[in-house]
Amino acid sequence: MTTHTDPDLRHLSNLLSFLPGPDDQEFWKAVADKDRPPSNADYSDYVIRNLIGNMPALHKPNPQPREIMGLVKYLLMFFGGDSGRLHEPIGRRFSFVAGGWDTLGQLWLDDLVKTCWRLYVRYAASESWWTKWPEDVQAWREGRYRDASE
Repeated sequence: MTTHTDPDLRHLSNLLSFLPGPDDQEFWKAVADKDRPPSNADYSDYVIRNLIGNMPALHKPNPQPREIMGLVKYLLMFFGGDSGRLHEPIGRRFSFVAGGWDTLGQLWLDDLVKTCWRLYVRYAASESWWTKWPEDVQAWREGRYRDASE
């Protein structure tokens, strides 16, 4: 899959285009601090370094599944969860409206998280469930499992 053939990868690339560059220290500090109590420590370099290290997967002709999973795992870690403190800084990236930034930021975050989750499941999925459950699935089909209430 590539950003040309996988619509979710293309959409993720479009979503990421709204993020500022690494020079916007205020924005990246807000991302780094979303789950942390206020402190003097600056974790924004950690965030930027891990995103920069994984973003090239979106521009490869045939990225490996592990490369896509690496990127989306970091995006889920940095932008998922309780991201309420990011609504305004992200919403401000949309210059077509004055005010309403919380709503726009929430829409962007929700879309990013859902897109990353779809990609994670797509690229991490395998048939390993069958190796874990084959006898159970067969037994169920043959009616060897009985209702526990009997």
